[in-house]
Amino acid sequence: MLTSRLPRAGRVVLAGGAGVLATLGHPPANLPLATVIGYSALLVVLRGSGAAAGAAGGLSFGATMFAVLLSWSARFGAPAVAALAVSQAVFLVPLGVVSSSRLPRWRWVAATSATLTLSEAVRARGPLGGFEWGQLGYVWHATPVRGLAALVGVLGLTALTAAASAVLATTQRPRRLPRAGTAAVVVAAVVMVGVAAAREWTAPAGGLDVAVVQVAPVCVGPVVRCPDEDELLFEAFTRATRESGARPALFVWGEAALGGDSLERAGRRAVTEAGVRSKLLAGVTSPAGPGRFFNSNVLYDSAGAVVYRYDKRHPVPFGEYVPWRSVVGGVADVDTLVPSDMMAGGEPGRVPVNAAVLGTVSSFEASFSREVRAAAADPTVHGVAVLTSQASYGPSPVSAQFLAMARMRAAELGKPVVVAATTGRSALFDARGGVVDVGPLLQPAVLEVRMGLRSGTTPFGRSGDAPLIAASAFTLAVAAAAGRVRRLVSAARRRAPLYDTS
Repeated sequence: MLTSRLPRAGRVVLAGGAGVLATLGHPPANLPLATVIGYSALLVVLRGSGAAAGAAGGLSFGATMFAVLLSWSARFGAPAVAALAVSQAVFLVPLGVVSSSRLPRWRWVAATSATLTLSEAVRARGPLGGFEWGQLGYVWHATPVRGLAALVGVLGLTALTAAASAVLATTQRPRRLPRAGTAAVVVAAVVMVGVAAAREWTAPAGGLDVAVVQVAPVCVGPVVRCPDEDELLFEAFTRATRESGARPALFVWGEAALGGDSLERAGRRAVTEAGVRSKLLAGVTSPAGPGRFFNSNVLYDSAGAVVYRYDKRHPVPFGEYVPWRSVVGGVADVDTLVPSDMMAGGEPGRVPVNAAVLGTVSSFEASFSREVRAAAADPTVHGVAVLTSQASYGPSPVSAQFLAMARMRAAELGKPVVVAATTGRSALFDARGGVVDVGPLLQPAVLEVRMGLRSGTTPFGRSGDAPLIAASAFTLAVAAAAGRVRRLVSAARRRAPLYDTS
């Protein structure tokens, strides 16, 4: 095998190249098979290399993959990109170590796929609330494989894709594979995907006419904020709403569309100047004390009175708050970029709109399966409303990557998802994750859509990731213990006395 002669440095370099290849499954390229090949190449390079080379290779793979995938974070400076990439790459070190072992083929496949699954589960929940961006399962967002998310969630797709990559990595001589067995596996996979894609786990529950309003960026140049930004955004939203002539059951404005010291005053002013004659769901920022603020999704009636308020529960580290501010506040102008900290909310958001109930989350929260599941998995919730922004990242892939994750949320729960971006890109996805409508990037638009509401939930909505995490932990334990058990049994047989049974 050619890779067996590679020095450690060569393996690390090749692992980094595989990391670049693995990014191609995510937007904007959307080539999921490239990601499968990238992960498989990593495993080929590291198999049998030893723990030290495996750890270095896993780190190299993750660092290059996340540096490319998250390059949009360069708005905070090159050190921010490097820190984010390395902090996420650390979670791929266990995969590198396990893949460097010399376990027999099927134990090796089970161990590597279980390790990646557990690492991604931890990464999504890890330090500072976790980070799920870039998970392997998201590469299937634009394919029929997406339908499997209703059964196993994105983490389950990660596990299945990791297993496929591991099998591919061990297939050095395809001509020796049993043809009937290979064909059976392929046919079974196609049937499984087809059944999952065609199955409707939730039931129709009427419709809701929604008008999503997005506006053009009001700050010119590479700035995070500009003077009078709040007032300029308010004027843009009210003007676009008023001129649209739309008469939906619900208008939706994106994250931070409104601001001020009073939710009530902001609502009354908004519905009056925009000429709203229906309900309005808008993102509102409001003070919560010195150096503190709330980021809320607020439902107003046609008179501007507050009907429902959801306070965002999952703030963005170094975006909406600064961990250990007294220590890192002066680093890379963090205090300037994030002058105050967001106060986290408590209960999941569930907005009552006429006879419907919409689960709601704010921006970054839509990238987490568990956050949207908490808000919308209940059978009495009929859809999801995501309020976000994205404009400050300009024409980078961040908007497309975010919409890919929102699309997978729809597939996981079998419910429509409407994304209202302040100045980014808005969209509506149906209960299977299909695209109903998508707005332009960084341009004003009003999306008048009808949400096909659904009641009930999916298998993933009922169970979440817990069964898969438990199964992965059990699989890894069995794979690790199987060799020792076999050796103990063999030793016991050698020591057992022989009896003459003649």
